[in-house]
Formats: sequence, structure tokens, C-alpha cells
Amino acid sequence: MSLRQKWYQANLSEFKEEVCRNPDADFTQYIQELAAKFIKRENEREKSNIHAMMLSLYEGDTQLLMRDITKVMMLGTAKAAPSQRTALFRSLCEILSLHTKEDFSDIIAMCERIEEEDRKENDNP
Repeated sequence: MSLRQKWYQANLSEFKEEVCRNPDADFTQYIQELAAKFIKRENEREKSNIHAMMLSLYEGDTQLLMRDITKVMMLGTAKAAPSQRTALFRSLCEILSLHTKEDFSDIIAMCERIEEEDRKENDNP
């Protein structure tokens, strides 16, 4: 079991104990606090994943990463040319494959849903 699963299990077990102690209590506030705690945890995890991807993209070269971040902050961003997007996409897929186990089926399914919705929208005047 991963640390993440253990963290969720511990929090949910604590909630279960509270409910068992007093099943008739109003748990609205407790549930809201628990939900906020879960959302905060997921946001932190997401941010950590982005940081890890950026560091991996720069192969651990923190000075180069900081330099490029500073450039973007100072100069802003420009839309990438198709050739640049392809190179970046290859790098991102390499990094993401560590998390997705090279299973991009959910992304493909999302694209198919969007295309289907676009087709339905364009077919209906």
C-alpha cells in the first residue's frame, strides 16, 4: 500500500470512528473539513508532480531550470511552433510515462469525447 493510500485510509478510519461513536451527530462540518483536507492534499500532490516533471525535463539541472523560468517571467511566453511542440511533447511523454506506465488511453478517450461533442455541436444548428 502506498503512503498516499495509507494517508487517505487513516483519515477515513478516523472519520469512521467518529461516526461509530455518535451515529446521530451532524457531521456536515467534519465532512467539509475532511473534503478540504483531501483537496489540499491533492493540490499539493499535483504541484509536486509538476515540479518533478520540470526538474526531469531539465535532467536535474536546477540552474538551467531557474534561468529559463526567469526568462519566461521577464519576457513572457510565446506560442510554440509545431516543431517545438513536438519536441516538448516527446519529453513530456517520457516524463509522464513514469506516472502513467505509458498508458495514455485516458487522454485518448478524453480527446475522443471532445471530438464527439464538437461533432454533435456542429451537426446541430
